[in-house]
Amino acid sequence: MDYGTVRYDNTRTREQIQAMAIGTAGRIGDGVHPAGLTVSEFATRISAAVQIRPISNSAYCVWLSELDVSLGYPEIAIYVDRRYARRSCQY
Repeated sequence: MDYGTVRYDNTRTREQIQAMAIGTAGRIGDGVHPAGLTVSEFATRISAAVQIRPISNSAYCVWLSELDVSLGYPEIAIYVDRRYARRSCQY
């Protein structure tokens, strides 16, 4: 599992974060006003290697010799309402 890099952004207003949440989720509940939002995109990477051995003039034996699967979040963005100072209780 690859957790990637985390980027904090405290330059946005609550209204901007709410618009981003609606754009990401499609909608949010009535009366919900998020003070923060985490945005990430799940990614997969697969690589494989095979071995091949001829077993006759027209047939081959093929087998998987290596498989590497990576799952994770290459970048995680955390948006916090700009009204909240870093290290404050609200932040």
